[in-house]
Amino acid sequence: MTKYELRKFREQRRILKGLSDDADEARRSIGLTAQMDEAIRTGAKRNSALEKAIEKYDKIEADYVSTFIQYANTRKKIEKLLKKLTANEAAVIRLYYINGLTWEQTAEKLDYETRHIYRIHGEALKKLEKIKK
Repeated sequence: MTKYELRKFREQRRILKGLSDDADEARRSIGLTAQMDEAIRTGAKRNSALEKAIEKYDKIEADYVSTFIQYANTRKKIEKLLKKLTANEAAVIRLYYINGLTWEQTAEKLDYETRHIYRIHGEALKKLEKIKK
């Protein structure tokens, strides 16, 4: 597991949050759920605004599912690798990359100075690189 792969995982987490927010906004902005239910119940033809909203929502949902599958698979790999690290190393990787905390928040949570967190992080990355090879 490389630093790049861990960063990519952290980015996937942000993307999932954004897609979730986009989906919520799409539903709220036009009352999509209520309109879809009404259209299905009455068998009415969808108007173009509703049709576009449904298409947008469907695309967001498909993107979310695809990203979530990648995220879940990567998380399984990370969790498996964390078992090969010390408790402190695993905690730093988990808090920063999986939980999305900042370096300062990670240091505070573990009751260390930030520079010590950087050192633990560096040691963990070296071990993960060796494990990968």
